[in-house]
Amino acid sequence: MKYRFWVLLLLFIFLAGCAAQVKYITTPMSRPPAIFIVEDIQTDKQLIKQYQKSIIKITEWQKWYNIQVGSNYFKFTN
Repeated sequence: MKYRFWVLLLLFIFLAGCAAQVKYITTPMSRPPAIFIVEDIQTDKQLIKQYQKSIIKITEWQKWYNIQVGSNYFKFTN
């Protein structure tokens, strides 16, 4: 008798769990950083300066994305 009760209870829990629908909460994303526009490059010095600016902008985008998705990619520890 107890065996039958536990089987029916587990079956009920399983079926109730399968029937439940998960509703995701969506939150709007914040505004992304401004896009990077490459200026006219004439010299090697300007090229290096634009490269530095592009790396800074990529880092801004990575930080923004990680905040939006809740990632701790840059702070991973074992």
